Amino acid sequence: MADSDYLFLSRKGQKPISRVQAWKIINDAARINDTIGTHTLRRISFYQMTKDAAMLQKIFGFL
Repeated sequence: MADSDYLFLSRKGQKPISRVQAWKIINDAARINDTIGTHTLRRISFYQMTKDAAMLQKIFGFL
């Protein structure tokens, strides 16, 4: 898969799904409303790549 390829294609053609549609899918999958979203996934992804919780806390203003 190339960096320019879309991970999730829309049913309407060769376009990506929208940010809003991604949020709806994530919330439906998690079955939690207003608690998990795309921003949460960014945090999880950052932590999985770096294993640096302190840096993550600095970035988000918790330290």
